[in-house]
Parts: sequence; structure tokens; C-alpha cells
Amino acid sequence: MIVKKNNEFISYTTENSDIPDNSIFSVVNGDRNDLWIGSFQNGLIHYSIDQKKFESFTLSNSEVINSYISVVRKDNNGNLYLGSTNGFQIFSPASSTFVTFNNYTNDTNKKLSNIFVNDILIENDTTIWIGTSNGLNKFNPTTDKIKYYFTTDGLPNNAVRSLVVDN
Repeated sequence: MIVKKNNEFISYTTENSDIPDNSIFSVVNGDRNDLWIGSFQNGLIHYSIDQKKFESFTLSNSEVINSYISVVRKDNNGNLYLGSTNGFQIFSPASSTFVTFNNYTNDTNKKLSNIFVNDILIENDTTIWIGTSNGLNKFNPTTDKIKYYFTTDGLPNNAVRSLVVDN
């Protein structure tokens, strides 16, 4: 991982720091001069820039959804949306709690069209788009409801790899 601080680039690796993983997929700025990192084998990693300290949320020490976190996004309330090959989660850094959405639950409101999450786009407080390997999911965090979209609804392909807001 490379961080720019005071016009200087600092490289963190498993060889020169206590970062637990060299394979980083996604990074988002936190609310307290910190970073949240999605990694290949060590789940969600928190980095305090002031303390220069890494903390991992892994399968063995937390309820993180997977060791492989491909997408991390942050909403206006500071909640993190995590995408993985096992669904997606909402993580509250304030309370260190996870809410899981995948296909292994009996709650039909928390089922995705596919558990392989490729991208997450936070459009506003009531619309979170989740691109998966089989369909686009529209999630409303206020109601916890998910609506699915497929080629039958007008998508050019059911595999949604990346999302962006269009003007």
C-alpha cells in the first residue's frame, strides 16, 4: 500500500510494516484520519494514519463476511459497505458491528441476486447499487429491501463489473 503524506510517498508492505497483506483491492478514507482497506487474504484492515497502526478484521477475530474483500465504500454516516465473493456487509466502525447480506439466510430481504460482489455504488442515503456476477441489486438501507435487475429488465449483460453515476 502506498500513502502520500506531506508530498512524500510512503510504501507499506508486509516486509517493512505490520500491514498483514500486500494484496490490496480497495481503499477508502475513514472519518478519523484513517483508512479502511479491502484485502485479498486478511479481510478488512483498518489503518490509523496518526498512530501508524494496522488492525485486521478477519474471520477468526470478527464477523467479517470473508477473508477476500474486493470492495470497500463509505456512506455519509461513516458506515462501510464491503463486497466479497460471499455477499456484502454493512460495517459500523462506531459500534464494530456487521450486518450481512448473502444467499445463506432465510430472510428473503437480505438475499442478493448473486454472492459474487464486483462493485458497490452509494448513490444517496436510500439507494445503494451492488453489481454482482449475476445481476444488479438496488439496496435501500432504510428498509433493508433489495430489488434485482437482469437482462430481462434491460441490462446489456447480467455480469455487472463496475458502477458509476451518470449525469
